Amino acid sequence: RDFTHTIIDNSDLFSESRNTRLG
Repeated sequence: RDFTHTIIDNSDLFSESRNTRLG
């Protein structure tokens, strides 16, 4: 896996976490 792909995955996890907190 390249560095860019890792950043994208991290961004997705962060967005998903925020959505969960918002309900």
